[in-house]
Amino acid sequence: MGFKSPNSILIAFVLMVSHLTAYLTGYASHEKPEPFAMEKEKKIIRSFEKNITKDSHKKSSSHQPSLNNKDYATKVPSNFPTANNLRTAVESMHPDQLNNYLSKYFESDDLDKIDDHEAFAQRLIDLYSGEEEIPEEQPVFPKGEIAISTNKQYPAERLDSFSVNNDVRLYAHLKLDNSASLLSEVFIKWERADDKKILLFEKKLFDSTRYENWVSIAPQGGWRDGEYHVSFYHFNSQMSKIASYTYFLNEVSDSPES
Repeated sequence: MGFKSPNSILIAFVLMVSHLTAYLTGYASHEKPEPFAMEKEKKIIRSFEKNITKDSHKKSSSHQPSLNNKDYATKVPSNFPTANNLRTAVESMHPDQLNNYLSKYFESDDLDKIDDHEAFAQRLIDLYSGEEEIPEEQPVFPKGEIAISTNKQYPAERLDSFSVNNDVRLYAHLKLDNSASLLSEVFIKWERADDKKILLFEKKLFDSTRYENWVSIAPQGGWRDGEYHVSFYHFNSQMSKIASYTYFLNEVSDSPES
């Protein structure tokens, strides 16, 4: 169960915008579109899927417990829609059509846990685009803290700067407050701040018997010097934040030849 593919959110966005285009040109959400409109939408989707599938067989990200998720470097087309257009597309959709799109990329059991599918889709757009307005958040539990390390063990000291080889696997540990309920699933966003490149953006399963869990990645193309952000969110309609952390890679070296 879970998120079917780390590239699926982008495909879902394309589908949403394609629907908005048809909607604004007179095709209602439950009306049958003209053949040329359907064919145009299919070509857009096929072209986009072809571009992002090339990266789906690259280095994978791992986490606890182990699942075969992928780290990826998506190439966004130059005509890719803005976050505002995507939000408008979601707002324009009939609920049944939005649910149909979401069901292509999330398991039905996961969607059953989401009370408000429109709010959930809008929140995904906000988080991915980085154009999110920071609201005054109400206290949400459980809370926790994040630490970065180069192994599976929670570090004795939380560091915010590192010198690493470019192919090293880094671990983002989430340690929940001892008084909090335990989590079985979370949503993670891991990005490089300098160019807003998304390194990880997906749901993960956690061991619900532990206060400490982790995810790890070794990005395609290796690490670069600079600033990075990691955030963990509750997997619900609001995608409320559990914790976030910023760290710096001050020196990234080429890996020694084996």
